[in-house]
Amino acid sequence: MSAIVTVDRPSMVRRTASMAVSLVVGMTATGAALQLVAPAFLGHLGGHALYLQSIYIPFGFLSLAVSEGLTVAAQVSASAALRQDQLATVSGTLTALAAIGCGFFVLVSVIVFGASGLLQEILNVPAASAADLRSFLSAMLLGNAVALIPALASAVLRGFGRARDSAGIAVAQTVLIAGAIFGVQAVWGAGVLSVPIGFVVGSVPVGVVGWLMVRRTGIRFAPWWSWRPVLEPLRTVALPIVASFLVLSASSLGSLWLLRGSGPIEVAGFGLLQAIQAFLVVPAIAIGSATAITTALSGAKFEGLRILVRIALPAYVIIALSVAVLRIPLVHALSSDTAVRAATTDYLAVIGPSYLLFGLALAALTYLEQTGHAAGALVINVVFFGALFVVAAALGQPLHAETLILLTAIAYIPDCAGVLLYVRLVTRRSTT
Repeated sequence: MSAIVTVDRPSMVRRTASMAVSLVVGMTATGAALQLVAPAFLGHLGGHALYLQSIYIPFGFLSLAVSEGLTVAAQVSASAALRQDQLATVSGTLTALAAIGCGFFVLVSVIVFGASGLLQEILNVPAASAADLRSFLSAMLLGNAVALIPALASAVLRGFGRARDSAGIAVAQTVLIAGAIFGVQAVWGAGVLSVPIGFVVGSVPVGVVGWLMVRRTGIRFAPWWSWRPVLEPLRTVALPIVASFLVLSASSLGSLWLLRGSGPIEVAGFGLLQAIQAFLVVPAIAIGSATAITTALSGAKFEGLRILVRIALPAYVIIALSVAVLRIPLVHALSSDTAVRAATTDYLAVIGPSYLLFGLALAALTYLEQTGHAAGALVINVVFFGALFVVAAALGQPLHAETLILLTAIAYIPDCAGVLLYVRLVTRRSTT
Protein backbone atom coordinates (compact mmCIF):
# COMPACT_ATOMS: atom_id res chain seq x y z
CA MET A 1 0.00 0.00 0.00
CA SER A 2 2.91 2.36 0.55
CA ALA A 3 3.61 2.48 -3.15
CA ILE A 4 0.16 3.88 -3.74
CA VAL A 5 0.62 6.61 -1.17
CA THR A 6 4.03 7.74 -2.39
CA VAL A 7 3.27 7.90 -6.13
CA ASP A 8 3.70 11.46 -7.39
CA ARG A 9 0.82 11.53 -9.86
CA PRO A 10 1.59 14.94 -11.47
CA SER A 11 5.19 13.86 -11.97
CA MET A 12 4.03 10.57 -13.51
CA VAL A 13 1.74 12.43 -15.89
CA ARG A 14 4.57 14.76 -16.93
CA ARG A 15 6.99 11.89 -17.52
CA THR A 16 4.39 9.94 -19.47
CA ALA A 17 3.45 12.96 -21.57
CA SER A 18 7.11 13.67 -22.28
CA MET A 19 7.71 10.10 -23.43
CA ALA A 20 4.53 10.16 -25.51
CA VAL A 21 5.68 13.33 -27.29
CA SER A 22 9.03 11.70 -28.00
CA LEU A 23 7.30 8.62 -29.44
CA VAL A 24 4.92 10.76 -31.50
CA VAL A 25 7.82 12.71 -33.01
CA GLY A 26 9.69 9.53 -33.84
CA MET A 27 6.70 7.61 -35.17
CA THR A 28 5.38 10.55 -37.19
CA ALA A 29 8.70 11.50 -38.73
CA THR A 30 9.83 7.98 -39.59
CA GLY A 31 6.59 6.46 -40.76
CA ALA A 32 3.27 8.25 -40.80
CA ALA A 33 4.54 11.36 -42.60
CA LEU A 34 6.03 9.20 -45.33
CA GLN A 35 2.76 7.30 -45.70
CA LEU A 36 0.96 10.62 -46.28
CA VAL A 37 3.34 11.57 -49.09
CA ALA A 38 2.07 8.76 -51.33
CA PRO A 39 -1.67 9.55 -50.99
CA ALA A 40 -0.99 13.26 -51.46
CA PHE A 41 0.93 12.67 -54.70
CA LEU A 42 -1.55 10.12 -56.03
CA GLY A 43 -4.42 12.38 -55.04
CA HIS A 44 -2.99 15.15 -57.20
CA LEU A 45 -2.39 12.81 -60.15
CA GLY A 46 -6.13 12.22 -60.19
CA GLY A 47 -8.09 9.71 -62.24
CA HIS A 48 -6.84 6.13 -62.13
CA ALA A 49 -4.23 6.94 -59.45
CA LEU A 50 -6.96 7.82 -56.95
CA TYR A 51 -8.33 4.30 -57.13
CA LEU A 52 -4.87 2.77 -56.64
CA GLN A 53 -4.42 5.05 -53.62
CA SER A 54 -7.54 3.65 -51.96
CA ILE A 55 -6.40 0.04 -52.49
CA TYR A 56 -2.92 0.88 -51.16
CA ILE A 57 -4.21 2.12 -47.78
CA PRO A 58 -4.38 -1.31 -46.04
CA PHE A 59 -0.85 -2.01 -47.21
CA GLY A 60 0.18 1.42 -45.96
CA PHE A 61 -1.11 0.40 -42.53
CA LEU A 62 0.86 -2.84 -42.85
CA SER A 63 4.01 -0.89 -43.66
CA LEU A 64 3.38 1.41 -40.71
CA ALA A 65 2.85 -1.60 -38.45
CA VAL A 66 6.25 -3.05 -39.21
CA SER A 67 8.16 0.24 -39.49
CA GLU A 68 6.77 1.77 -36.30
CA GLY A 69 7.17 -1.38 -34.26
CA LEU A 70 10.79 -1.89 -35.29
CA THR A 71 11.86 1.76 -35.03
CA VAL A 72 10.35 2.21 -31.56
CA ALA A 73 11.99 -1.08 -30.51
CA ALA A 74 15.32 0.29 -31.78
CA GLN A 75 14.79 3.53 -29.85
CA VAL A 76 13.94 1.74 -26.60
CA SER A 77 16.88 -0.67 -27.01
CA ALA A 78 19.32 2.17 -27.60
CA SER A 79 17.99 4.13 -24.64
CA ALA A 80 18.26 1.10 -22.33
CA ALA A 81 21.80 0.31 -23.54
CA LEU A 82 22.86 3.90 -22.88
CA ARG A 83 21.47 3.82 -19.33
CA GLN A 84 23.19 0.51 -18.63
CA ASP A 85 26.44 1.53 -20.35
CA GLN A 86 26.19 -1.44 -22.71
CA LEU A 87 26.40 0.15 -26.14
CA ALA A 88 27.90 -3.02 -27.60
CA THR A 89 24.52 -4.75 -27.32
CA VAL A 90 22.85 -2.23 -29.65
CA SER A 91 24.67 -3.38 -32.77
CA GLY A 92 23.29 -6.92 -32.70
CA THR A 93 19.79 -5.65 -31.96
CA LEU A 94 19.95 -3.09 -34.76
CA THR A 95 21.25 -5.58 -37.31
CA ALA A 96 18.53 -8.06 -36.39
CA LEU A 97 15.78 -5.41 -36.59
CA ALA A 98 17.00 -4.30 -40.03
CA ALA A 99 17.14 -7.89 -41.28
CA ILE A 100 13.68 -8.70 -39.90
CA GLY A 101 12.08 -5.59 -41.37
CA CYS A 102 13.67 -5.73 -44.81
CA GLY A 103 13.09 -9.47 -45.07
CA PHE A 104 9.44 -9.02 -44.18
CA PHE A 105 8.85 -6.33 -46.80
CA VAL A 106 10.56 -8.36 -49.53
CA LEU A 107 8.57 -11.47 -48.62
CA VAL A 108 5.22 -9.64 -48.62
CA SER A 109 6.11 -7.93 -51.91
CA VAL A 110 6.67 -11.32 -53.53
CA ILE A 111 3.42 -12.70 -52.06
CA VAL A 112 1.40 -9.69 -53.24
CA PHE A 113 2.87 -9.98 -56.74
CA GLY A 114 2.10 -13.69 -56.92
CA ALA A 115 -1.37 -13.48 -55.37
CA SER A 116 -2.53 -10.36 -57.21
CA GLY A 117 -5.26 -12.33 -58.99
CA LEU A 118 -6.83 -13.33 -55.68
CA LEU A 119 -6.63 -9.74 -54.42
CA GLN A 120 -8.26 -8.52 -57.62
CA GLU A 121 -11.13 -10.97 -57.14
CA ILE A 122 -11.70 -10.19 -53.44
CA LEU A 123 -11.80 -6.41 -53.92
CA ASN A 124 -13.52 -6.52 -57.32
CA VAL A 125 -10.65 -4.61 -58.94
CA PRO A 126 -11.41 -3.64 -62.58
CA ALA A 127 -9.39 -5.63 -65.12
CA ALA A 128 -7.91 -2.43 -66.52
CA SER A 129 -6.33 -1.65 -63.11
CA ALA A 130 -5.04 -5.14 -62.26
CA ALA A 131 -1.57 -4.89 -63.81
CA ASP A 132 -0.91 -1.41 -62.40
CA LEU A 133 -2.13 -2.50 -58.97
CA ARG A 134 0.18 -5.53 -58.91
CA SER A 135 3.30 -3.57 -59.90
CA PHE A 136 2.47 -0.59 -57.67
CA LEU A 137 1.82 -2.56 -54.50
CA SER A 138 4.87 -4.79 -54.94
CA ALA A 139 7.14 -1.83 -55.70
CA MET A 140 5.79 0.16 -52.73
CA LEU A 141 6.58 -2.69 -50.31
CA LEU A 142 10.13 -2.89 -51.67
CA GLY A 143 10.43 0.89 -51.33
CA ASN A 144 9.35 0.65 -47.70
CA ALA A 145 12.13 -1.88 -47.09
CA VAL A 146 14.72 0.67 -48.22
CA ALA A 147 13.03 3.50 -46.28
CA LEU A 148 13.28 1.45 -43.07
CA ILE A 149 17.10 1.73 -42.97
CA PRO A 150 17.40 5.50 -42.29
CA ALA A 151 14.35 5.26 -40.02
CA LEU A 152 16.18 2.78 -37.80
CA ALA A 153 19.28 4.99 -37.72
CA SER A 154 17.12 7.94 -36.68
CA ALA A 155 15.48 5.85 -33.95
CA VAL A 156 18.84 4.79 -32.48
CA LEU A 157 20.07 8.38 -32.36
CA ARG A 158 16.83 9.41 -30.67
CA GLY A 159 17.35 6.64 -28.11
CA PHE A 160 20.85 7.96 -27.43
CA GLY A 161 19.39 11.37 -26.63
CA ARG A 162 20.57 12.99 -29.87
CA ALA A 163 17.12 14.33 -30.72
CA ARG A 164 18.39 17.04 -33.07
CA ASP A 165 20.42 14.60 -35.20
CA SER A 166 17.51 12.16 -35.23
CA ALA A 167 15.06 14.84 -36.31
CA GLY A 168 17.48 16.01 -38.99
CA ILE A 169 17.60 12.53 -40.52
CA ALA A 170 13.83 12.13 -40.36
CA VAL A 171 13.13 15.53 -41.90
CA ALA A 172 15.78 15.03 -44.59
CA GLN A 173 14.32 11.65 -45.49
CA THR A 174 10.79 13.01 -45.76
CA VAL A 175 11.88 16.03 -47.83
CA LEU A 176 14.12 13.99 -50.16
CA ILE A 177 11.47 11.34 -50.72
CA ALA A 178 8.81 13.95 -51.50
CA GLY A 179 11.22 15.77 -53.81
CA ALA A 180 12.26 12.53 -55.51
CA ILE A 181 8.64 11.49 -56.10
CA PHE A 182 7.71 14.76 -57.78
CA GLY A 183 11.09 14.91 -59.54
CA VAL A 184 10.75 11.45 -61.07
CA GLN A 185 7.28 12.35 -62.29
CA ALA A 186 8.48 15.65 -63.76
CA VAL A 187 11.50 14.15 -65.56
CA TRP A 188 10.31 10.69 -66.60
CA GLY A 189 6.54 10.86 -66.15
CA ALA A 190 6.52 7.54 -64.30
CA GLY A 191 3.03 8.12 -62.90
CA VAL A 192 2.13 5.99 -59.89
CA LEU A 193 5.53 4.26 -59.96
CA SER A 194 7.12 7.62 -59.12
CA VAL A 195 6.14 6.92 -55.49
CA PRO A 196 8.15 3.70 -54.88
CA ILE A 197 11.04 5.00 -56.99
CA GLY A 198 11.03 8.18 -54.92
CA PHE A 199 11.07 6.18 -51.68
CA VAL A 200 14.24 4.40 -52.80
CA VAL A 201 16.00 7.44 -54.28
CA GLY A 202 15.20 9.61 -51.27
CA SER A 203 16.11 7.00 -48.65
CA VAL A 204 19.47 5.74 -49.90
CA PRO A 205 21.58 8.90 -49.31
CA VAL A 206 19.88 9.60 -45.97
CA GLY A 207 20.45 6.00 -44.95
CA VAL A 208 24.18 6.26 -45.68
CA VAL A 209 24.50 9.50 -43.69
CA GLY A 210 22.37 8.12 -40.87
CA TRP A 211 24.45 5.00 -40.44
CA LEU A 212 27.67 7.05 -40.51
CA MET A 213 26.24 9.13 -37.66
CA VAL A 214 25.32 5.95 -35.76
CA ARG A 215 28.87 4.63 -36.17
CA ARG A 216 30.20 7.81 -34.57
CA THR A 217 28.38 6.88 -31.37
CA GLY A 218 30.80 3.98 -30.96
CA ILE A 219 28.64 1.05 -31.94
CA ARG A 220 29.56 -1.25 -34.82
CA PHE A 221 27.69 -3.70 -37.00
CA ALA A 222 27.23 -7.16 -35.57
CA PRO A 223 26.53 -10.35 -37.57
CA TRP A 224 22.91 -11.08 -38.38
CA TRP A 225 22.88 -14.10 -36.09
CA SER A 226 23.38 -11.86 -33.02
CA TRP A 227 19.66 -12.13 -32.46
CA ARG A 228 19.39 -12.79 -28.74
CA PRO A 229 19.42 -9.12 -27.56
CA VAL A 230 16.53 -8.33 -29.90
CA LEU A 231 14.01 -10.72 -28.36
CA GLU A 232 13.01 -8.56 -25.40
CA PRO A 233 12.38 -5.28 -27.32
CA LEU A 234 10.57 -7.24 -30.02
CA ARG A 235 8.29 -8.94 -27.51
CA THR A 236 7.58 -6.01 -25.22
CA VAL A 237 7.66 -3.06 -27.63
CA ALA A 238 7.54 -4.00 -31.31
CA LEU A 239 4.89 -6.72 -31.28
CA PRO A 240 2.22 -4.71 -29.39
CA ILE A 241 2.69 -1.71 -31.71
CA VAL A 242 2.65 -3.97 -34.76
CA ALA A 243 -0.53 -5.61 -33.46
CA SER A 244 -2.26 -2.22 -33.11
CA PHE A 245 -1.52 -1.27 -36.71
CA LEU A 246 -2.28 -4.76 -38.07
CA VAL A 247 -5.79 -4.56 -36.64
CA LEU A 248 -6.24 -1.25 -38.47
CA SER A 249 -4.82 -2.81 -41.65
CA ALA A 250 -7.23 -5.76 -41.48
CA SER A 251 -10.20 -3.48 -40.79
CA SER A 252 -9.17 -1.24 -43.70
CA LEU A 253 -9.05 -4.23 -46.06
CA GLY A 254 -12.41 -5.42 -44.74
CA SER A 255 -13.92 -1.98 -45.33
CA LEU A 256 -12.76 -2.00 -48.95
CA TRP A 257 -14.45 -5.37 -49.38
CA LEU A 258 -17.70 -3.97 -47.96
CA LEU A 259 -17.46 -1.05 -50.41
CA ARG A 260 -16.74 -3.27 -53.43
CA GLY A 261 -20.08 -2.30 -55.00
CA SER A 262 -19.58 1.44 -54.52
CA GLY A 263 -18.46 3.87 -57.19
CA PRO A 264 -14.82 4.91 -57.70
CA ILE A 265 -15.38 8.37 -56.19
CA GLU A 266 -16.71 6.88 -52.96
CA VAL A 267 -13.88 4.36 -52.75
CA ALA A 268 -11.25 7.03 -53.47
CA GLY A 269 -12.75 9.39 -50.87
CA PHE A 270 -12.89 6.61 -48.30
CA GLY A 271 -9.27 5.73 -49.07
CA LEU A 272 -8.22 9.35 -48.55
CA LEU A 273 -10.09 9.39 -45.23
CA GLN A 274 -8.17 6.29 -44.12
CA ALA A 275 -4.88 7.91 -45.14
CA ILE A 276 -5.68 10.80 -42.81
CA GLN A 277 -6.68 8.39 -40.07
CA ALA A 278 -3.33 6.58 -40.41
CA PHE A 279 -1.72 9.81 -39.30
CA LEU A 280 -4.17 10.48 -36.46
CA VAL A 281 -3.73 7.09 -34.78
CA VAL A 282 -0.08 7.78 -33.93
CA PRO A 283 -0.70 9.92 -30.80
CA ALA A 284 -3.02 7.28 -29.31
CA ILE A 285 -0.52 4.47 -29.79
CA ALA A 286 2.27 6.68 -28.42
CA ILE A 287 0.21 7.64 -25.35
CA GLY A 288 -0.73 4.04 -24.65
CA SER A 289 2.89 2.89 -25.05
CA ALA A 290 4.29 5.68 -22.88
CA THR A 291 1.74 5.01 -20.12
CA ALA A 292 2.59 1.31 -20.09
CA ILE A 293 6.34 1.96 -19.95
CA THR A 294 6.33 4.67 -17.27
CA THR A 295 3.85 2.93 -14.96
CA ALA A 296 5.78 -0.34 -15.26
CA LEU A 297 9.11 1.31 -14.47
CA SER A 298 7.67 3.12 -11.44
CA GLY A 299 5.65 0.15 -10.16
CA ALA A 300 2.45 2.18 -10.38
CA LYS A 301 0.31 0.21 -12.82
CA PHE A 302 -2.74 0.98 -10.68
CA GLU A 303 -2.46 4.59 -11.90
CA GLY A 304 -2.33 3.64 -15.59
CA LEU A 305 -5.95 4.41 -16.51
CA ARG A 306 -6.01 7.80 -14.76
CA ILE A 307 -2.73 8.86 -16.37
CA LEU A 308 -3.79 7.63 -19.79
CA VAL A 309 -7.11 9.50 -19.71
CA ARG A 310 -5.50 12.71 -18.41
CA ILE A 311 -3.19 12.75 -21.42
CA ALA A 312 -5.31 11.19 -24.19
CA LEU A 313 -8.52 13.13 -23.45
CA PRO A 314 -7.17 16.67 -24.02
CA ALA A 315 -4.97 15.47 -26.89
CA TYR A 316 -7.92 14.04 -28.80
CA VAL A 317 -10.23 16.93 -27.95
CA ILE A 318 -7.70 19.09 -29.80
CA ILE A 319 -7.39 16.56 -32.65
CA ALA A 320 -11.16 16.21 -33.09
CA LEU A 321 -11.64 19.99 -33.09
CA SER A 322 -8.75 20.46 -35.53
CA VAL A 323 -10.25 17.93 -37.94
CA ALA A 324 -13.62 19.69 -37.74
CA VAL A 325 -12.15 23.13 -38.36
CA LEU A 326 -9.39 22.28 -40.84
CA ARG A 327 -10.97 19.43 -42.81
CA ILE A 328 -11.45 21.48 -46.01
CA PRO A 329 -7.84 22.75 -46.39
CA LEU A 330 -6.54 19.36 -45.24
CA VAL A 331 -8.45 17.49 -47.93
CA HIS A 332 -7.55 20.06 -50.58
CA ALA A 333 -3.86 19.54 -49.76
CA LEU A 334 -4.20 15.79 -50.37
CA SER A 335 -6.29 15.68 -53.55
CA SER A 336 -6.92 17.75 -56.68
CA ASP A 337 -10.09 15.92 -57.71
CA THR A 338 -13.13 18.07 -56.92
CA ALA A 339 -15.53 15.15 -56.46
CA VAL A 340 -13.15 13.23 -54.18
CA ARG A 341 -12.49 16.38 -52.16
CA ALA A 342 -16.21 16.92 -51.61
CA ALA A 343 -16.78 13.28 -50.62
CA THR A 344 -13.85 13.16 -48.19
CA THR A 345 -14.82 16.48 -46.61
CA ASP A 346 -18.34 15.13 -45.99
CA TYR A 347 -16.90 11.91 -44.52
CA LEU A 348 -14.69 13.87 -42.12
CA ALA A 349 -17.67 15.94 -41.00
CA VAL A 350 -19.45 12.70 -40.05
CA ILE A 351 -16.64 10.88 -38.31
CA GLY A 352 -14.49 13.78 -37.07
CA PRO A 353 -16.17 14.27 -33.65
CA SER A 354 -15.91 10.54 -32.92
CA TYR A 355 -12.11 10.70 -33.13
CA LEU A 356 -12.22 11.72 -29.45
CA LEU A 357 -13.66 8.30 -28.54
CA PHE A 358 -11.51 6.53 -31.11
CA GLY A 359 -8.33 8.03 -29.65
CA LEU A 360 -9.24 7.13 -26.07
CA ALA A 361 -10.11 3.55 -27.05
CA LEU A 362 -6.97 3.01 -29.13
CA ALA A 363 -4.70 4.45 -26.42
CA ALA A 364 -6.32 2.14 -23.85
CA LEU A 365 -6.01 -0.88 -26.16
CA THR A 366 -2.32 -0.15 -26.74
CA TYR A 367 -1.84 0.12 -22.97
CA LEU A 368 -3.52 -3.26 -22.50
CA GLU A 369 -1.33 -4.88 -25.16
CA GLN A 370 1.83 -3.70 -23.44
CA THR A 371 0.84 -4.60 -19.88
CA GLY A 372 0.23 -8.30 -20.35
CA HIS A 373 -3.38 -8.13 -21.51
CA ALA A 374 -2.89 -8.49 -25.27
CA ALA A 375 -5.39 -11.37 -25.45
CA GLY A 376 -8.13 -9.22 -23.91
CA ALA A 377 -7.32 -6.36 -26.29
CA LEU A 378 -7.48 -8.74 -29.23
CA VAL A 379 -10.89 -10.05 -28.15
CA ILE A 380 -12.23 -6.48 -27.86
CA ASN A 381 -10.93 -5.64 -31.34
CA VAL A 382 -12.37 -8.80 -32.88
CA VAL A 383 -15.77 -8.21 -31.26
CA PHE A 384 -15.83 -4.54 -32.31
CA PHE A 385 -14.84 -4.98 -35.95
CA GLY A 386 -16.72 -8.26 -36.26
CA ALA A 387 -19.98 -6.69 -35.07
CA LEU A 388 -19.41 -3.62 -37.26
CA PHE A 389 -18.78 -5.71 -40.38
CA VAL A 390 -21.73 -8.03 -39.68
CA VAL A 391 -24.13 -5.08 -39.38
CA ALA A 392 -22.64 -3.38 -42.45
CA ALA A 393 -22.78 -6.57 -44.52
CA ALA A 394 -26.41 -7.12 -43.49
CA LEU A 395 -27.33 -3.81 -45.15
CA GLY A 396 -26.59 -5.38 -48.53
CA GLN A 397 -24.90 -4.04 -51.65
CA PRO A 398 -24.12 -1.48 -52.75
CA LEU A 399 -23.07 -0.16 -49.35
CA HIS A 400 -22.30 3.54 -49.50
CA ALA A 401 -19.17 4.88 -47.83
CA GLU A 402 -21.06 7.50 -45.81
CA THR A 403 -23.26 4.76 -44.32
CA LEU A 404 -20.22 2.70 -43.29
CA ILE A 405 -18.54 5.78 -41.80
CA LEU A 406 -21.67 6.70 -39.82
CA LEU A 407 -21.89 3.13 -38.47
CA THR A 408 -18.24 3.29 -37.46
CA ALA A 409 -18.68 6.62 -35.66
CA ILE A 410 -21.67 5.27 -33.72
CA ALA A 411 -19.84 2.03 -32.89
CA TYR A 412 -16.98 3.98 -31.28
CA ILE A 413 -19.34 4.89 -28.38
CA PRO A 414 -19.79 1.37 -26.92
CA ASP A 415 -16.26 0.42 -28.01
CA CYS A 416 -14.65 3.23 -26.01
CA ALA A 417 -16.86 2.57 -22.98
CA GLY A 418 -16.10 -1.14 -23.08
CA VAL A 419 -12.34 -0.69 -23.43
CA LEU A 420 -12.09 1.80 -20.55
CA LEU A 421 -14.25 -0.42 -18.34
CA TYR A 422 -12.04 -3.43 -19.12
CA VAL A 423 -8.88 -1.46 -18.30
CA ARG A 424 -10.42 -0.44 -14.98
CA LEU A 425 -11.35 -4.04 -14.16
CA VAL A 426 -7.92 -5.51 -14.94
CA THR A 427 -6.24 -2.66 -13.03
CA ARG A 428 -8.32 -3.35 -9.93
CA ARG A 429 -7.68 -7.09 -10.24
CA SER A 430 -3.92 -6.56 -10.43
CA THR A 431 -3.88 -4.52 -7.21
CA THR A 432 -5.98 -6.87 -5.08
